[in-house]
Amino acid sequence: MLGAVGYPRAGARPLVWRLEAVPDADAVAWQKFLAAVPGRPGLLVTDGGPAVLHAIAASWPGDPAPVLHRCEWHLRRALTQSLPEHVRNDPAHPLTKALPGCLASTANWAAFEKTLRRRARAGGLQATWAWAHRHRGLILARPPAGTGPARTPPARWKTSSATWTTAWATGPTR
Repeated sequence: MLGAVGYPRAGARPLVWRLEAVPDADAVAWQKFLAAVPGRPGLLVTDGGPAVLHAIAASWPGDPAPVLHRCEWHLRRALTQSLPEHVRNDPAHPLTKALPGCLASTANWAAFEKTLRRRARAGGLQATWAWAHRHRGLILARPPAGTGPARTPPARWKTSSATWTTAWATGPTR
């Protein structure tokens, strides 16, 4: 299932712009899906999969390119999966306790990252540290928490398009 959610104007509730059942969520399916949606988005929030990223680049080449952000849910899921099982299953572990709010602000991320760095040096969390280091740019560049596709977007994300005035989100809805 491919889906697009958008905001008709700043401060409006999000609307489902398009849903389509497809046998495979590959780049070709995404490109056909995106071609059927009018306008050019100013902001895209995606799961970050290679198929949708390729389709976005092919659908809207040139300037201005839509601003891309990774979905907070997908970031949190990937970060959680990068933790060793014994950490994920220990609600008292400092990283497990910090995980729910670590993406809420840059200050929370910095505190989480500091704890992770300390724990990784002590051993056992090198894979998680490597994941966090590799994805740091995505984490720090994403829209502020509370302004994602299911929330009210800030007016500064307005675009000049009459069709897409604020944000447009894509991602497989599995």
